[in-house]
Amino acid sequence: MKITLSWYGVSTFKLEIDQYTIFLDTYMDRVPEADDVGLKSKDVKKADYILIGHSHFDHMWGADIIGKNTGAEIIGSYETIRIMSEEGVDEKQLIPVAGGESIQISKDIRIKVLPSQHSCIWAKSGSSDDICLGDLNLDIRQRMKNVDEFLNKMSGSDESPLSNTQKHRRETDQGVRGEGGALAYVIDTLKGRILWKDSPGHWRGIINDIKPDLAILPSAGRGNIDGEPIQGSLVDFIDKEIELIKPKEIIFSHHDDWMPPSTKAYNMKPIIESVNTKYPKIKITTMEYNKEIELLN
Repeated sequence: MKITLSWYGVSTFKLEIDQYTIFLDTYMDRVPEADDVGLKSKDVKKADYILIGHSHFDHMWGADIIGKNTGAEIIGSYETIRIMSEEGVDEKQLIPVAGGESIQISKDIRIKVLPSQHSCIWAKSGSSDDICLGDLNLDIRQRMKNVDEFLNKMSGSDESPLSNTQKHRRETDQGVRGEGGALAYVIDTLKGRILWKDSPGHWRGIINDIKPDLAILPSAGRGNIDGEPIQGSLVDFIDKEIELIKPKEIIFSHHDDWMPPSTKAYNMKPIIESVNTKYPKIKITTMEYNKEIELLN
């Protein structure tokens, strides 16, 4: 069994396991100011499955194009599937999940869907090692108000003419209901177990002791633990997550500057140094855009 992985920015990866091509998220069609990831959704020639971690545009954008062009089955939240249906993807290709489901790809490949959490975009957030406190037990109405303000800030102030980022945000505008519920995926193969998630949040009781051979983990934003923002830094959150899942190898994602000027690249040095200090036996693999690597050798 041969397993390869290619990264296309944010949390989008192409995972190839023997003859099967599985996309993990599909956001590749970015603003011109962002670095070219080496692939556009319209140019994807082969995909058997698409796994969507949650329904925000920087994770799901392009899934409909790939699905219609390749016939790939799309697995995601009910919100993801609703949007795919509205975009004209054949219903036979759509598999809605909420967590707890299993998908048998072949006799040697099985996927388990887990309920997860999105990062706390309603709460104060900083750089990788900024200590962020507070924002606990906020009423849902306040959270939604904060999310709306966050999304408006990402869109930028009105200008004439509109910037590429503003145009892109207006094309992809989903409002406060756009998340759709975050999911994580455990992919079991003959060569080992892969955990992939696309937002820094989790339910501790669900991910505890998964023990993946490889964990693909997002590293951006304010970490979410059991529905509340971490009282500390992103470094602290990732340390706690690693302690729970106990991976042998880690690949980080979502730390790139994917929609400038609204986004900035995260400084990975504090995160990597902390992991190397606290978990010296864990291998950290760094990926570049559109550079295929072989996994689980």
